[in-house]
Amino acid sequence: MSYEIRYSKETEAQADDLPVEAAAPLVLLLERMGSDPWQYPQYNIAEFPDLRAAFFGSCGMAVFHVSERRRTITIVHIAWLD
Repeated sequence: MSYEIRYSKETEAQADDLPVEAAAPLVLLLERMGSDPWQYPQYNIAEFPDLRAAFFGSCGMAVFHVSERRRTITIVHIAWLD
């Protein structure tokens, strides 16, 4: 069973601002994330166990929250560290 992936307006804008070379790796990450978000490491182990981080492409990073109860993934932040 897959998870629904959600964006805030801010993270949609962050995704839209990524360079062209980030598009395909981000799509691949979202596909993998949607099927098994728990494969990615915790972003802040002490305070938020459902907050995860994943890297994509050569310089991309996404931080996201997983809600098992709702079967959703909410993208919290997307960055391209060039």
